[in-house]
Amino acid sequence: DYAGPFDNKYWLVLVDAFSKWMEISMVDHPNACKTINLLRSYFARFGIPDSVVSDNATCFAGKEFSNFAREMQFKHIRGTPYHSRTNGAVEKLIRTFKAKYLAERRDSEDIVGCLTRVLMSLRCTEHSTTKRS
Repeated sequence: DYAGPFDNKYWLVLVDAFSKWMEISMVDHPNACKTINLLRSYFARFGIPDSVVSDNATCFAGKEFSNFAREMQFKHIRGTPYHSRTNGAVEKLIRTFKAKYLAERRDSEDIVGCLTRVLMSLRCTEHSTTKRS
């Protein structure tokens, strides 16, 4: 899912359903090409998942993303519009990330450094489901 815009950026937020590991990347404007390139980078590091759950944003709903899913051989599950429980883990993370990011950003000019510190903080916090960071 994408968060934003805030701080003049959009933020691609990914959460692994099993481990709860999160990845967050910033883009100036989300589109299918940028989303696919970011996912290719994640898949190169972590492997291709069995399925990807997304909302119905344009970058996920078009032919380009369908072709990408077919090429990478993952099942693409699109959530029901206005039903955030389909993608609830990401929606909750977006709220937490935004609050932490904006608080951290008040004291920092460096967007990338700020994102790095917030990700470190989130990843080092014990998750309520896994009881691990």
